[in-house]
Amino acid sequence: MLCQRAPFIWLAQVRGDPDLLTLRAARLLGQADVLVYDHLVSPGVLELARREAHRIYAGKQHGNHTFSQTDINNLLVRLAKKYQARRQG
Repeated sequence: MLCQRAPFIWLAQVRGDPDLLTLRAARLLGQADVLVYDHLVSPGVLELARREAHRIYAGKQHGNHTFSQTDINNLLVRLAKKYQARRQG
């Protein structure tokens, strides 16, 4: 069964003008349930997401780490498993 919605999207280094995104990327942002993003993602890109989408900031800047890289990896794996199970279930 194909999922009609993008369950979660990991955004990294999506800088600048949201008009420069591909149509597919903009469509998937508008369908996502969860967004995991860092400080390089512009506010305009985040505005393309559904209002109800859960946003998780996982950025790391010099001296200011929201999560360790291991925690980020574990989060992405957990989300992938959760939403893959939901798609198949």
